[in-house]
Amino acid sequence: MSWIFFAIVSPALNGTSVLIDKFLIEKKVKDPILLTIFGGIIVFVGAAIIFAIRGMGTLAPAQIGILLLAGALSEVALVPYYRALSFDDASRIVPLFQIIPIFVLVLSYVVLGETLGPRELAAFIFIFSGSFLLATQGSTAGVFRIRKSAWFVLAASLMWALPVVLFKLVVIHQSFWESVAYDLLGNAIGAAALFMAYHRRFFAEFKSVRAKTWSLITMNEGVFFFGRLSGFFALALGPVALVSVLGNLNPLFVFLFGLVLSFWLPNILKEDVSRKTIGIKIAAIVLVFIGASFLVA
Repeated sequence: MSWIFFAIVSPALNGTSVLIDKFLIEKKVKDPILLTIFGGIIVFVGAAIIFAIRGMGTLAPAQIGILLLAGALSEVALVPYYRALSFDDASRIVPLFQIIPIFVLVLSYVVLGETLGPRELAAFIFIFSGSFLLATQGSTAGVFRIRKSAWFVLAASLMWALPVVLFKLVVIHQSFWESVAYDLLGNAIGAAALFMAYHRRFFAEFKSVRAKTWSLITMNEGVFFFGRLSGFFALALGPVALVSVLGNLNPLFVFLFGLVLSFWLPNILKEDVSRKTIGIKIAAIVLVFIGASFLVA
C-alpha cells in the first residue's frame, strides 16, 4: 500500500522537525511565534510555486472555501495550543493530543462515510495505544485529570482533526496538487492572522535572531513542509482515520532520533535514556508494529 509509505514518512520528517524546533527554542529562539509565522511564509511560497506550475485549477468556489478554511484552522489551532501550555507543563498536555485520531475517526465517518473493517480497526487500536504510550514519556500522572488546559487542548485537537477530513472531502473529487495549493494558501492566511495578532512579539524576536540561525530555521521549515506534503499524499490515497493515527507517530521518531543524538551528540540534545524509560518505549514500539502488521498482512 503506497499510502502507508507516505503516512510513515510524514511523521518521520515531522519528528525530525520537532527535534530541530526543540534545539532552536532551547538554544536559539526565545519566542516560538517567530517559527510559527515564518512557517506560514514558507507554505505561502510553496503554494505560489504550485500555482505557477499547475495554474489555479478548476475547483468550485465552495471547494476552494473548504480548503482555505482547512488550512487556516490548522494554523490558528496554535492559539489554543499555546494557551494550554500557559496553564500546564508540556508533559501533561502532549499526551492529550493523541485524541486527534479519535476525532478524525468520528469525523471521517460522519462527513465521508468511511468505515474501518475489523483488521483496520485492530490496527488503529494498537497503533493508537502505542503512540499514546510514547507520548506520555513513561508517566501518565495527572494526564487524565480535567484541568483548565484540557479544554484548550480539545479545541486545538478538533481544529487539527477537522482540516484532515475537509482536505479528503475535496481531494477525492479534484486534482491533488490544486487541492494542496489551496490548503497551503489557507495555512498562510492563518499565519497572516497570527501575525496581525502577535506582530510585536514577532518583530521583537526577529531582531534578536542571528543570521546563522536563519539557515537552520529555513531548513527546518523545509523539512516540515515536505512532511506535510507526504501527509497530503497519504490522505489522498488511504483511509483518513488510519492515515491520521500513523501520522500521530511523531513521538516514535522523536524518541528514536533523540536516542541517537543523546549517545552521539549529547551537547546538542540529551534525552532520558534510563532503563525504565527505554523499556516503556520499546513496549510502545511493539504495539505500533503489531498494529502496522495488520495493515500489511
